[in-house]
Amino acid sequence: MPQKANPIASEILVAFQALSAAQLPALLATTQGTHERSAGEWQIEWDVVPLLFGYGAASLATAGRLIDGLQVDRERMAANLAIGGGTIMAEAAMIALAPIVGRARAHDMVYAACRDLGPARPTLETALRAALDDDVLERLPPLDEVLDPRRYLGEADHVVDAALNEWQTAVASD
Repeated sequence: MPQKANPIASEILVAFQALSAAQLPALLATTQGTHERSAGEWQIEWDVVPLLFGYGAASLATAGRLIDGLQVDRERMAANLAIGGGTIMAEAAMIALAPIVGRARAHDMVYAACRDLGPARPTLETALRAALDDDVLERLPPLDEVLDPRRYLGEADHVVDAALNEWQTAVASD
């Protein structure tokens, strides 16, 4: 079907992961000291290590092709994040509420707001505004910021920066 865009490269990566993981029992067997003289454990490495390097190299090449062909559709991503009335941001709301009302109570309040979504309260923001008293709302950062997925990236920036720095250091030392 020419209109389809199958995620075959992703599926290949999953397959290489499974094939690599399948080698683990044999590799672990090489760590056993069964005798004064190895009884064949080190010969296992002759087969397993090249396989793992091959799977690793093939995974890297496949990931490179996958990244080269990646197309980001920001509008579709935003629409997907909005499905469910924005409840994908419930954890962010709970984390923002926790310093004000305590973690357990924040969890219960956000859980209740998520359950209250419906025609009268179609989004998590409207449900939270209805559920929270004015004092809590005033102490929270603006809800539109708390519930904005673009602001809720966790450690992503730090992880990317660390990976880039490590790569740049490795390239510079070559």
